[in-house]
Amino acid sequence: MKIAVLGATGQIGSLVVAEALTRGFDTVAVTRSPTRSMVGDHFECRVGDVTDARFLAEATRDCGSVISCIGQRRTSPIAKSSSPPTILSSVMRALIDAIGSDDSRRVIYTSAFGVGDDLKRHAVIFKAVLRVFTIGEAYRDHDAAERLLEASQVRWTIVRPVGLTDQKGGEPAVDLGTDWSSFSTVSREAVARYLLDCLTRNDVVRRTVTIGKRR
Repeated sequence: MKIAVLGATGQIGSLVVAEALTRGFDTVAVTRSPTRSMVGDHFECRVGDVTDARFLAEATRDCGSVISCIGQRRTSPIAKSSSPPTILSSVMRALIDAIGSDDSRRVIYTSAFGVGDDLKRHAVIFKAVLRVFTIGEAYRDHDAAERLLEASQVRWTIVRPVGLTDQKGGEPAVDLGTDWSSFSTVSREAVARYLLDCLTRNDVVRRTVTIGKRR
């Protein structure tokens, strides 16, 4: 199987690429700038404007699945993003246009816990952070991207990880259902493994899944 990874140079995307190559997937990193950090017979990088549907159609043409790990670039939750405020929904709109009505292909989208209707379940302090600081922009953009994907014809899965850590060899990520809190955490490595697991699971097609560690 050949897969494409959007946001392949990011913190989660780079881990997805590494894990995909370990599992033997032919892997295409679709990026805005070249990456030289990974090489191999089963890896290639296709560089272009990820908000351009024509570029994405060409870049993913031979890939049966696409994992999107695109994120807004910011140095901290309170820092201003260096990405456009609608980058996530812009990329999603272009990707959906690129795939069209081909429902044989999978799209796995990395969102965030508490996006959309789940926002009301966040702790008061977390709601305040989203309302006051710029990270709230990312949540609103994730929500817009999710809505676009849900309305499309592709075979999608939306994955909402809880708070992310850099723990190495962390516990496997599992579906938490509604049993999560604003202060739950999961390692990025576990998220990367879960995203790849979704490729072969039919039970998560057209489902939104919040993932984290078992309590």
